[in-house]
Order: sequence, then structure tokens, then C-alpha cells
Amino acid sequence: RGRRTVFLGTTIVTYPHTYLRNNKNVLDNINELERLKTQNPLKYFVPQNEAALQFLNDRDHNFKLFVAGKGSGKTTLMWIDILLDIVPCEQDWPIFTKHGVRWRPCIGPLKTGGIGIISYEWANQIQTIVPQVVMRWTPPKDLGDYAPGGSRVINWKNNPHMEIAGTPIWFHACSQAVTVFEGTARDLYWFDEQPDESVFNACNTRVRRRDGRHVASMTPYKIPGRPDTGAGGFLHKFHTGEMTAGLNVKFYYSDVFSLPAWIYSEDAKKKTERPYLSARG
Repeated sequence: RGRRTVFLGTTIVTYPHTYLRNNKNVLDNINELERLKTQNPLKYFVPQNEAALQFLNDRDHNFKLFVAGKGSGKTTLMWIDILLDIVPCEQDWPIFTKHGVRWRPCIGPLKTGGIGIISYEWANQIQTIVPQVVMRWTPPKDLGDYAPGGSRVINWKNNPHMEIAGTPIWFHACSQAVTVFEGTARDLYWFDEQPDESVFNACNTRVRRRDGRHVASMTPYKIPGRPDTGAGGFLHKFHTGEMTAGLNVKFYYSDVFSLPAWIYSEDAKKKTERPYLSARG
């Protein structure tokens, strides 16, 4: 309270408001830092723990799954992993030079296939994934006409999609017919929680044809009213080794104790119920 703060990854710049009112040059500097952060939030991203860092640096597996509790940053992590593929990145960005992530060459624009994002319901796409993750972490220049205040918006009623750095991004819900996923090959699918097995199989057949890959963000415990969470779904077979679907699979697990306090406070960690502490619990 009473301070102006800019978070540039692990670099934090902060001044009291009273100081800034009397020091215009410093105020101008902190305004410029905020502009730079808004211009490219991706370059300042910090993986939340070692598991997240390993997930981003894994280029050997074509099906990567990040298993963690609610509020642990796994949805954002999936999107960062996708952005690093489709957005041209400079090797001198802090995400690479300070935060441990390995630079990778851009493989976009993926114009003939693109990215498919599948969630359990449309509301999660509209209220969470797009406004809180896609729009927050994608550089505005790569959003193009879809940037805030731009000339284009997502049509959620008819074939919802957008374009980022020339790559089409398609949004889906598990309630859609399987035929929707059988029609077009994608280069990458992101499964937000667990899809139906028939949906996964339809997506996987076409991704493999394009030598593409999948990522998945999963909650390890059952959330009431959410059959796509917990170990009851078919993706658990990948965990036990019963199933590979022709993919090279790797699970990454995160627990609350490994999260920094700016994501999960130490007081909250102490009060967390036992089943929620570990991704393997």
C-alpha cells in the first residue's frame, strides 16, 4: 500500500507515491517500465516452480501433462508453452536470460493447422482462458486486430477462433459433437482438464498426421460437479502406463509447497487440506 510497483519478472521496481510526486524523472521512468511490460508481458514470464520450468524446457515429448491444484498457474503455463512456439522471441529476453527457460525457434505461423484449445465448457473459455490468460500474456502486436480496442472480436456463437502472429487459434468445448474434432487437423491441442476419450482420439489422429503435439493441464483431485477432474477420467491410463495412444508421454507434478508466496501464500499453504497438498495425492 502507498507504493507504485512494476513487476518485470524477478526484477521488481517500487517507489512510494509520495516520492514519485516530487520526482518527475523517476515517475517518467516507472511509466516507461509499465509501458514495456504491457507491450510484451511474455518476455518477463517466470515459471512458478521447478516442475513448471522443466515442463517448458521439455521438447522431447509430444504429450506433456501438468498436474496441479487450482490456482497454481497451470493454465497460464500451458499458454506460455504454446506462445513460445508461435510467437517470434528474442534470445535476450529475461524469460530466457534470467528465468531459466530455454529459447526455442518459432515454428509459426501454423496457417494450415493451427492450435485447438479444448475446455469442459464455453464459460471457462469466455470468462477465464481468453481474458485472463490469452489476452494477458500475449504481446499486443501478436494479437493484431484482436488486441484490446482492435477491430476484431471472437464470435463465440459461430466457429469461435482468433489469430495470433498468423496462427489460427480455435476454441472448443467438450459438449461439441466428435465430428467437430474429426474434420480438421491441428498442429497442437491444449486440453484444459480431461476431454472425453472419443474427443481425444479424434484430435490425436489428426495431430499425429501433422507430427504435432498435445499439452494438458489437469487437477488431480475431484472437484464437485466436474467429471473432467480427478483420476476418474481415461487420461489416468497414461499415468499408469496402460495407454500411450502412440505418443511419447511425460507427466509433471506440482504441489503447493513449491509455489512462491506471490501465487500461494505461506499462510494459505498451512491451512490447505491434505488431499490438496500434492499433485500425486
